[in-house]
Amino acid sequence: MFIITSGGDNALHYAIEAHPKRVSSSSLACVIDSISSIKPDPLQGHLAELKLAALQSLSYDDFFSLFGSGRHPHFPKLLDSKLAPHLSSCAYQFWRLNDDAFSSAFYMRGYSGLALRVVHLIFSITGVMKYARQLCECDTIEAQVNIWQTKLRPVLLNPVVVALLRNPVFCWNALGVPLNQRRMLLEEGSIYDFVCHTLDPLISTYLLKTGNYFYLLALLGHYTPACCPKYLTLRGFNTLKSNKDGCLDAFRLHTDSIVNVLRGLVHDSLTRALIMDHLDWFTPGSQDVVEEVAEFHRVLATGGMIFWRSASRRPWYNEM
Repeated sequence: MFIITSGGDNALHYAIEAHPKRVSSSSLACVIDSISSIKPDPLQGHLAELKLAALQSLSYDDFFSLFGSGRHPHFPKLLDSKLAPHLSSCAYQFWRLNDDAFSSAFYMRGYSGLALRVVHLIFSITGVMKYARQLCECDTIEAQVNIWQTKLRPVLLNPVVVALLRNPVFCWNALGVPLNQRRMLLEEGSIYDFVCHTLDPLISTYLLKTGNYFYLLALLGHYTPACCPKYLTLRGFNTLKSNKDGCLDAFRLHTDSIVNVLRGLVHDSLTRALIMDHLDWFTPGSQDVVEEVAEFHRVLATGGMIFWRSASRRPWYNEM
């Protein structure tokens, strides 16, 4: 399996479910029987490596404190005493230089954390932060929809916030939406329409308390034991920590472009590839996409599948 790493979350999920014999992981892609996770951004690889090291060396309580709650008062000590032997030199040096990453709210840091901080600031200024917490504690969809419609939706969809979302600099730095993807989105409607069509159905379909950890994290700034990625559950942690069939040894991390990693694979070596929305980043007609598609065609085994998503209903590269 070939997976975009995203800090290792997706790769770890598939390792739990698929019990791979070898997993190649990097910051932009992944493979099962082998999981390859790849991305040119080394920070995602360092985070994935930290999670793998923590699975091998920490208790569940320490593990959830780090990656669930996003804070641990003794991370520097854990880094030197338990995690270091399982980290590469580059990853260790990165976390040593950033050993305060888990001192308060890990998920509120960096560019992605900027978006969360902005949302929390808006909620605080408008006095609705308590309703955001209540939204994450609702036991029924009806109660959740009521809070959303009467308290939070008017705040998040006011003209000032919508204007901020229209700003290409904010879209890139805070939301990770590049110009080409933003252009695809705007060709099919406004930013306001996109946000409405995304959030309204979500709130009326999934219970945030137990059923959608992505948006629960955005609202709370941390996961909860009842709503978190599978690798953060006790069952998922124990499955990975047991290292049955050597699933933790199966990961291969790459910090490179997808096409470069594909060029290093032999014919018919992949059965599944999950490339998320990364093709949205390219300019329509890009030769880079042509080359990547050709490489996937070469390495994908008969009966294999590639899964992708897009901000567009009809992305231009579907025709390829």
